[in-house]
Amino acid sequence: MARLVGEPEFTMLFHQGIKENIHVAAVDDQAILLAVFDHRTTVGMVRLFAKEATAAIGTVLAETKGRPARTGDLAAPLADGEAARMFNERG
Repeated sequence: MARLVGEPEFTMLFHQGIKENIHVAAVDDQAILLAVFDHRTTVGMVRLFAKEATAAIGTVLAETKGRPARTGDLAAPLADGEAARMFNERG
């Protein structure tokens, strides 16, 4: 849709529902921020805080990308099939 209107991409989306709304914002090329809110909050306030939050989260993510992954680190890449095994296990 972005290309249709001459934009390289859309970095923010807003969906309005009957009871709740969703605001989706790009943090970086691998992360998004998703906010679910109702009528008690305005879209403007969500956009303002989401802009601040995406900048802060983006900074943290950029700092952690340069660090070597540790064993058991959540940021460490998963081995082939490891994610499927994690979600298929029943506890």
